[in-house]
Amino acid sequence: MREIVIPGEEISDKNLKVGEGSYIKEGKVYSSVYGMVSVTGNTVRVVPLHGKYIPKRGDQVIGIAKTLTFKGIFVDINSPYDGFLPLERIRYHVGDVMLADVARVSNVNEVTLDRPKRLSEGRVVEIQPTKIPRVIGRKGSMLRVIREVTGSYLTVGRNGRIFVKADDDIARVVEEALKMIEKEALSYGLTARVKEFLESRMKEEGK
Repeated sequence: MREIVIPGEEISDKNLKVGEGSYIKEGKVYSSVYGMVSVTGNTVRVVPLHGKYIPKRGDQVIGIAKTLTFKGIFVDINSPYDGFLPLERIRYHVGDVMLADVARVSNVNEVTLDRPKRLSEGRVVEIQPTKIPRVIGRKGSMLRVIREVTGSYLTVGRNGRIFVKADDDIARVVEEALKMIEKEALSYGLTARVKEFLESRMKEEGK
């Protein structure tokens, strides 16, 4: 298991740079959230174990068109705050699924989206947004395993949504694997276990 910390708990007094979820006080590094410690190089961050997706500029998100207005579209981005996509050349309908960039977040949490790309002929799987880094894996290792074993096409949003493009049987297997990753995100050796699980399930499906 990886190290779990609570807000205010000391992480390290080493010469580390602080990342998301951590802060420095009197030369020591502390956690600002309840989460899992992750050290990459000389930077420490604490990945929250729970929580809603809070949009940040530069994130790629998977949204669902929610409300159409004469100025644009309000988009459900699996967050307390809707995204807004100004209408330009591309027209969307309520219920359409899209991949988009978070272009701007105002100081009152008005979220503007940009560079939309329609996603079709697939299914959306939702997991806790905090578990998305585990779905991706180090240098994309987990995603690579899922794609190679199942032959599916996955698009991952930072907001806890994964778009799975595959036939129904394979998409169901991929969804099972994603839920497994969500449940066991804190355990070691998960990539190997997911690969074994997928290979077994694909044999069952005759693939």
